[in-house]
Amino acid sequence: MLLYETAADGTLSVAGVQAPEAALVIPAMQDGKPVRRILKNSLRELTGVRSIQIADSVTEIGDFACYASPDLIQVSLSETLTELGDGVFRGCEALQSVHYAAPQGNFYALRALLTEPEPAFRCELKLSDGEAELYFPSFLNEFDEDTMARAIHPRIEGCGYAFRECVTRRSIDFYQYDRQFARAAAAEREPACRIAIGRLRYPYRLSEARREEYRAYLAAESETAAELAFRDYEASRDRARLVATMTWLRREQLLSGEARRFALEEAGKAKLAELSAELLQGREQRQSTDFSL
Repeated sequence: MLLYETAADGTLSVAGVQAPEAALVIPAMQDGKPVRRILKNSLRELTGVRSIQIADSVTEIGDFACYASPDLIQVSLSETLTELGDGVFRGCEALQSVHYAAPQGNFYALRALLTEPEPAFRCELKLSDGEAELYFPSFLNEFDEDTMARAIHPRIEGCGYAFRECVTRRSIDFYQYDRQFARAAAAEREPACRIAIGRLRYPYRLSEARREEYRAYLAAESETAAELAFRDYEASRDRARLVATMTWLRREQLLSGEARRFALEEAGKAKLAELSAELLQGREQRQSTDFSL
């Protein structure tokens, strides 16, 4: 149950929560009054909350509102947010995805989130003319102290900063986002696989040349891609996403034999019969083709 405070204009602000549920919903209205704000620290360090859905009526989220909520995996936001405080999701180490609806092309809240160096997350975008999925790696802000010169020199580590800079308040530069991929691929396999999967599954404004680049990378790193899909499932228990991702990889012929064997073993452990059937079907089709040759 959510706790509210009433503002001078008669609107409500979320001030806390009692007995939090796994799927927490911030409603548009409560007792006939619109809900406009989530106050500072009001939802911080909540255990057991796995998702938060925030209504379009909410325009402000205060500093550290959801700070260090250890079980938070998924958040739903929209472009109606006009004020987003510092560190809203800082310390939410389990966070996997942010659903962001922006039919009018307002990315203010997303941009505000991306100025934080962590956490890394997958952003599932609802746009006026389609859907996109972008993964934003984390980065580190470091400082080197030059004691002789009495100067501090800022230093940024990690490829995440370059990807995040592709988002402004009013636009997303998909061309520049895709250009950063070589840097990610040279650095770490995990973020590179997540970036490639998102861009290929939802190829919004994706050029053919970049599409082939992503496909080539995933074909070479299909074991990593499969491992990540099952690791995410272990945390989120999102069966639908796991099945959809692995089915897509199989049908796009982006699973090596080793990756397929790993996926079949893990699907059996998780008792995912429909996924096992899909993977076996693909293997049978490939064996049949090989025999005919």
